[in-house]
Amino acid sequence: MSQATFLNSVLQIAATRKLNPYEQDWSFGVERQLGPKAILNLDYVGNKATHLNIRTELNQLTPCNATADCNPDSSTNQSAAGKQSRRPYPNLGLMVYEGWNGYSNYNALNIKLQGGFPFTVTANNHAFVNEAYALRANVVPGVSSAGFHQSIGEWFNTAAFAQPPDGYFGDSSRNALRSPGVANLDLSFFKNIQFERLGIQVRFESFNALNHPEFGFPNLNVNAGPGVYGAITTINTHYPLRQNQAALRLTF
Repeated sequence: MSQATFLNSVLQIAATRKLNPYEQDWSFGVERQLGPKAILNLDYVGNKATHLNIRTELNQLTPCNATADCNPDSSTNQSAAGKQSRRPYPNLGLMVYEGWNGYSNYNALNIKLQGGFPFTVTANNHAFVNEAYALRANVVPGVSSAGFHQSIGEWFNTAAFAQPPDGYFGDSSRNALRSPGVANLDLSFFKNIQFERLGIQVRFESFNALNHPEFGFPNLNVNAGPGVYGAITTINTHYPLRQNQAALRLTF
């Protein structure tokens, strides 16, 4: 008797009981004046979400590497049939279990000073042999991510991360580093002049008055090449360069 195969199928398995997700939020803030010209704001923000929808691939390929006695450079192991043989259920394709056991916790202390956004150092997935997306880089033992001269040409210590061996997943943390922050100054000047029943307002506004460039993310892939890997080559377009505008308003 032959076995039926569903290699190109996507089998979705739903939990027997659907739970309703819910979220709890709380916050606490303190405002304190520091001298005649400065105000400090400290805000604690907390969040907890329960019964979130989470999907798990039950038929994920086992890694193809030396530990598993699998050669990732072999054309057989890179082939569709070779990959299929490394699935727990080789007669089936993707098996996605959809459950409601996900959760999240968020706790933050916010100060009115915006920092950078987190990012992850990535690597190449050799021949896509493990069918892994956004493969993380390996941490180089004994090399600190600090202790170097930070610049636009090298935003993080590129020597601290490396390409994982073929067939292995990287061991670096997700969102371990942060991009440049935002430094922006907007100015407005108003002059009101009143002539009996006629009022005149002259207004001048400057956005990003100091014309400070807001830099984007560095190049994250360890294989980007010398002078590119770790360097920032883009501008954060959410914050445009200096823009000035003037207006005249009449009221009568």
